[in-house]
Order: sequence, then C-alpha cells, then structure tokens
Amino acid sequence: MLWHYFPSITSLPSQVLTLSSFQNGNSVLLHVTGFMHYLYIAAPVSFTQADCVPFKAYLENQLSVTEPVIHSVQMTMRENLYEFQGNQQSPYLKITVTSPKAINTVRSTIMSGAANYKGMWKGIEGEILTFDNIQYLLRFMIDTGVSWIRTSVVSLSYSN
Repeated sequence: MLWHYFPSITSLPSQVLTLSSFQNGNSVLLHVTGFMHYLYIAAPVSFTQADCVPFKAYLENQLSVTEPVIHSVQMTMRENLYEFQGNQQSPYLKITVTSPKAINTVRSTIMSGAANYKGMWKGIEGEILTFDNIQYLLRFMIDTGVSWIRTSVVSLSYSN
C-alpha cells in the first residue's frame, strides 16, 4: 500500500501521524514514533567527549523545566554549509530533545548565552549560532528519506 503523506504532530512526544486509504476506500492512520528532533551547535575548542553528559545535565538545569527535555548530547564532526570552508569538518554538538515542542526553548537558551557551560563559549559576539532551522515534520521526512511510506498489512494493528 502507498501512503499519501498528510503529517501532523500530536501532543505526545516524538510522534508523527500519517493518513492514507486502501484502494477499497478504507482509511488508515499510521502513528510513527521514536523520531526525535535535534539541533547542532559548534563545539568550543576545549570541549571533549567527556563533557557531553555533564553539559546535558547543565543544560537541563538552565532550562528550568519540570520534565527532562534533553535526550542526549553527542559530539560529532560536521561541515558548516553557512560558512563553507572547503569540505573541512569541525566538531559540533548534536543536542537531541525528547519532544519537538522543546526545540525552541533549547535553541533560545543556547543562543542567549544562558547555556555557556564552564564559560567555554568565550569571545562570541552576539548569539551562539544553532543549526536547526527546519520544522520537525520536514526534518523527519528528510532524515528518514520519506516521501512515500510503504507497509504491509501484517505490520498494521487495528483498533475500533
């Protein structure tokens, strides 16, 4: 079966809904779960892999929220397309959030400088640049390569 992609976000964390119909006209709603939104920031020079877990805890504390919103912090090598430097990779922090609704709070906290862990982001004029300016549903489609969802009837669960 091919799915017509009409995505939406639910109130549940990390869930995408897609709506389709079988050739006989029966409608089907598919819940896709487990895809988490994320953003990248350039890692400071003195930041190491060992700083990832403490930075996650520090960032959670700076957010002042009642539930944890940071799923993970990973250090990875990436290329900066905004300031292209000849295919040279630099260290970036990939910050994954538990809910797509938390991304704005995390972004604004980082950009304002309120998440300056151990004062590592020194001498930055203006705001700390984040690389995430893409909607959750579009991020899901790009990262998973989804333009069509194909599934078999065996993997579907039915509810009345």
